[in-house]
Amino acid sequence: MPHSALRSPLARVSALVLTTAGLLVLGLPTSSALASYRYRRVRTSDYEECTADLIGRGAAEAVAATACASAFHPREVSRCVAGIGGGETLVVSDVLGACRSVRRPEDLAQCFNQIVGDDETANLSSVLSHCRRSLLPNEFANCVVGIKNGSTLTTDRALATCIDAVDTPGRVVQ
Repeated sequence: MPHSALRSPLARVSALVLTTAGLLVLGLPTSSALASYRYRRVRTSDYEECTADLIGRGAAEAVAATACASAFHPREVSRCVAGIGGGETLVVSDVLGACRSVRRPEDLAQCFNQIVGDDETANLSSVLSHCRRSLLPNEFANCVVGIKNGSTLTTDRALATCIDAVDTPGRVVQ
């Protein structure tokens, strides 16, 4: 007698509540499904503009094509390279390598420009390397500029001090 268990009012209410709760849970979207809608869809023109921009800045065609093809957001990579002004001092392949190796290429460019904008005599390769290594490039740039302006430390010393202090696990999680 399998149906006799559902004849009790308590069993019926329990079954109804559990069924309703189960249907509600199944109807909720998962966070991974929502995440795909938060990001802008990458189009053919994004790859085209990225490749053309990198080639226009002096990158070899094969290097530019590979960089844009492997980027999750190709325009961000080309904007990063375009945003890092190093003139003839920085080689475009070094800048492109740095922009490709970070999660947020545009934050790398902002970090670089904030530090170099504060000290135009800074070693550009060192600034680029430190901004690339930082987990939080904007906070890192604020640290470098603040430490340098509030003390007699050189930019190189401020870079070394902040890279050791900013990216500690306790601070990254906050």
